[in-house]
Amino acid sequence: MQILASYNIKGGVGKTATSVNLAFQGAHEGARTLIWDLDPQGAATFYFRVRPKIKGGSRALLKGRHDLADLIKATDHENLDLLPSDFSYRTMDLLLDDTKKPNERLKLLLSPLAGEYDYVFLDCPPGLTLLSESIFEAANVLVVPVIPTSLSLRTLKQLVEFRRKKQLRNFKMLVFFPMTNP
Repeated sequence: MQILASYNIKGGVGKTATSVNLAFQGAHEGARTLIWDLDPQGAATFYFRVRPKIKGGSRALLKGRHDLADLIKATDHENLDLLPSDFSYRTMDLLLDDTKKPNERLKLLLSPLAGEYDYVFLDCPPGLTLLSESIFEAANVLVVPVIPTSLSLRTLKQLVEFRRKKQLRNFKMLVFFPMTNP
């Protein structure tokens, strides 16, 4: 199972569009695909016409009171499932801080799904947080959409520097400009 995170410190760069389109393409080509909407705004969940709600919220999820498999919803697209967003994700950093090995929590939650899916796409909220560090540990690939503006390029430099300082080498980074004309 490959885990690809659509991530950027900056908001408004196309993370959700990237994860939704890549997940759809993977499913369309026959890969068993899951998209996990980690953003409390729930835009990816909205696109798939699923109600943004996790029973017990992020607290129950992180404490292991639910198996992820029980929370997954089918979409209207063959081979494409969704783990919907929940508004409680806005406090996920605080909840992660109260767990053992918070950086490994998402990876641990996803590991039972390895036989069920070929690809898992994480639609990530913006920011550089404890949740981000857990995403970095879980992901095989960080897909980083960057719009060609000075602020977007600045956050890319911050991400590269953070990765270097923390010596995060367990994932590849694929950086691209999603909002440009060829």
